[in-house]
Amino acid sequence: MINKKAVGYIGAIGFVLLFIVMWFLWLGKWISEVGLQAIDSNGLTGIEAFLYANINIIIMVCLFLFLIGFVYFGAQAE
Repeated sequence: MINKKAVGYIGAIGFVLLFIVMWFLWLGKWISEVGLQAIDSNGLTGIEAFLYANINIIIMVCLFLFLIGFVYFGAQAE
C-alpha cells in the first residue's frame, strides 16, 4: 500500500520555510556571487547577463510557482 499523503501540506510548508531560511542565511549570497562571476568571466551581455544578475528573483518566483502548483494539484488528488 502506498501512502499518497506522505508529505502533506504541513510538510510542504515546513520544507519551504526551511528552504527560505537557508536561502537568506547562505544560498542567496552565494548564488549572487556565482552569477556575477559568470557575467564577468564570460563577458555576458543582454538577456543572459540579465538572467544571471537576477537569478535570486527567478529562483524565488519558481518557488512560489511550485507552491501554487502543489496546492492546486494536491487539492485535486484528494
